[in-house]
Amino acid sequence: MELNWIENGVLNSNTVIAQKDMMGVIAFQYQLCRALSLGISLKAASSEIAQQYTAYAYAADAGLVYLPLNDLSISLAVQNMGTATKFIQQANSLPTGLYGGCGYVFRSHDVYFLPTAGVTILVNDQQSVPEAGLEIGHGSISVNAGYRNFPGESNIHLGVELVWNAFTFGYAFLPGTHLDSVNRLSVVYQFSSPS
Repeated sequence: MELNWIENGVLNSNTVIAQKDMMGVIAFQYQLCRALSLGISLKAASSEIAQQYTAYAYAADAGLVYLPLNDLSISLAVQNMGTATKFIQQANSLPTGLYGGCGYVFRSHDVYFLPTAGVTILVNDQQSVPEAGLEIGHGSISVNAGYRNFPGESNIHLGVELVWNAFTFGYAFLPGTHLDSVNRLSVVYQFSSPS
């Protein structure tokens, strides 16, 4: 975007990036018993606006995954518990949420289909955000698509994942609404095999 301002009676202009967001995540998963796993993630993020001001956020997620049947999973989570710094004088609270969802795997030969459904309750906004998704996989590659019913944000995402040894490489595309589209890259390394 083009940024214009007057300084000492002179009109200045500069082309800047409207917004740049970066996030790092460290996650840990522990199997409590055969059917129940606990997951915790720690997140650090920065958001820079117009290459002028930067705010930082630090948060944690915690969740449980329950497998009452081999192909059925039920998830419960608390998301974005943490704090954020201010842009100049205005601090925005993190979108703390309570999540519940489920998914069921259908298998056909070497291909699997995983439809999912869930809802996030945004605590601060007192708003419910339903969502649904589908993942299709074969061998070490999978594609996924999802939809969130949340006005004002990118509601659709499309993605692909590739598993290679202990690494999982992911790419997701979220069409933009008010700002540019989002291209999200991820690399996950699994330190030990799941039991």
